[in-house]
Amino acid sequence: MPIDLTNSLSSIGLNQYRSLQSMGSGKSINSAADNPAGLAESASFSVQISGAAQALSNAQNASSALNTAQGGVNQIASDLQGINTLSVQAGNGILTASDKQAIQTQINQSLQDINQVAQNTQFNGQPLLNGNQSITAQTGPNAGNAQTFSLPNLSGSALNVSNIDITSSAGQSSALSAVQNALNSVNSAGASLGAAQTGLDIAQSSQAISQVNASASNSALSDTNYASASSTLAQSNISQQAAIYAINMYNATQKSVLALLPGNSHA
Repeated sequence: MPIDLTNSLSSIGLNQYRSLQSMGSGKSINSAADNPAGLAESASFSVQISGAAQALSNAQNASSALNTAQGGVNQIASDLQGINTLSVQAGNGILTASDKQAIQTQINQSLQDINQVAQNTQFNGQPLLNGNQSITAQTGPNAGNAQTFSLPNLSGSALNVSNIDITSSAGQSSALSAVQNALNSVNSAGASLGAAQTGLDIAQSSQAISQVNASASNSALSDTNYASASSTLAQSNISQQAAIYAINMYNATQKSVLALLPGNSHA
């Protein structure tokens, strides 16, 4: 049998195997032999995809923490506004000492609420509003993609409102000043958290887009093109049939030639 026919049949069989493997696995690159450069590029895309996915998850977690902190800030701002209203009420000149003490009791309850909110506003067990805390999140797949967000201390003592006493005229005036300063601090903290949230939203959008683009590129590179694979398999089947026919014809011809040689004829 001619060597070229044998080699051709072997090559056709290998092409059929690769086409079937590609269609079965859904991947056009199943080993380095299929496409060495493509395999390395696909691996790089896979790293990029998984990194972007984790960075997106990190940004989402950080965003949830900031949203939790913002909720606490809003509650403390509401309590301070209530204290401010009560402090203004205490300036009514016709109130008795008993009336003012009743107002002070309400203020004390609000101050207690502020401390409780500052103490209990937590995310994953970490306090967010009772100390000089910060959150650092890796919001991108590469070094240098981390973002750090400072968190405020909004306890009553940090806001300088723990000792408010409106039972005297001087105390009532000081209370109004202290509460206004505290509200300014809380509003500033809320604005900072809002800006940080905007930065995280941008990071999330960027990583989501990066993940989609890398996945699409990797898919185009390594996923099976079923139309092409089916066409290649069909061509290989036709070529195989032609090669087998050629081999059969060759063998038949050889037998005919041998039959004509002296000593191979039968009386």
